[in-house]
Parts: sequence; structure tokens; C-alpha cells
Amino acid sequence: MLTAIRGRSVPRIKLLAGGIVAFGVSQKHGKPYLLGLDERLSLGLAGNIVQFLDFAFKLVSGTRTIYRSTEGASEENSALQTIATDLLNLSDQLTISTTRGTTNVGPTLRRIAFDCQDVALELVRVLSTLQAEGKRRIWKSFLLALQEVWKQGEISRLNGRLDNLQKDLNTHLLKLLL
Repeated sequence: MLTAIRGRSVPRIKLLAGGIVAFGVSQKHGKPYLLGLDERLSLGLAGNIVQFLDFAFKLVSGTRTIYRSTEGASEENSALQTIATDLLNLSDQLTISTTRGTTNVGPTLRRIAFDCQDVALELVRVLSTLQAEGKRRIWKSFLLALQEVWKQGEISRLNGRLDNLQKDLNTHLLKLLL
């Protein structure tokens, strides 16, 4: 439905807030404009635009990083994968030595080592899905960057869990030395 506002024909749009917002293109200047936008709504709209731009920037910079990297993954994910793999190997050696009876460790240290293995394996599995294989292309790098953004919560959760387990493991190993 078109309505004349200040001599211009523009569509009228009702918002949930109950106000009417007119959007159109100025006939004089050819530029789009909004009329009647509440201050709270304009602040919300500005916040949404900034959030979208932040997401787009992270996505573009992630795509660029993955495309240019030698490993086919972002530097942060490569470093995290190296740490998880090292901790996996360390906990694996610890569980092997405890099953052979070469170390005087209790069930608590054994449980921590097995938990470290489980979490490290899960983290390595998630991170390996975020690594480009074969010839890298821009589109493939973009899709990996998008997956990285989507899986960031899961990566952070696993990383935090692994960090806590590593601290527990270090504490118990130091206790053995004393």
C-alpha cells in the first residue's frame, strides 16, 4: 500500500512496536530513507547492523587466514590441535605405564588420564573437520571459516574442559614427585 508522506509515495510498514515506519526512495535525491523510527528501534537496528558487520568481518578474515595458511586451518586451531595431540600422547603414555604397574599411581590419576584422552580425542576430531584438505579454494576456505564460527562454542567448551583436566593432571603428577 502506498501513502504520500511529505509529497513522496512510499510503502507503509507496521512494526510490532505499534509505530508506523515509512521507507522509500527520495525522488529528489534518489536515496533511501526511514521516517517515524522510534529511538529504541533505531538503536536496536544499529546494534543489529554492527553485529552483522562483526560477523561478516570475522568470516572474511577467517576465510583469508584459512586460504593463506600452510596447514589449511587457522593458526589458533592449528595450535590448539597441536596441544590436544600432545596431551593425548602424554595421557596415553601415562595410562600405558599405569596398566603395566611401573608407576605408583592411584585410580584418580588413571581416571584423569582417561578423561584427558576422551576430551583430547573429541577436540582433535572437531578440529580436523575444520581443516582444508587437498587444493585450497576460496569457496572451500569460506565454508570452513563458517563452520569454525558455528563450532566455536563447542571448541571453547572442549578447550576449557581439557584445560581443567590438564591442571588436575599436573597437580597429581606433582604430588607424585613429592
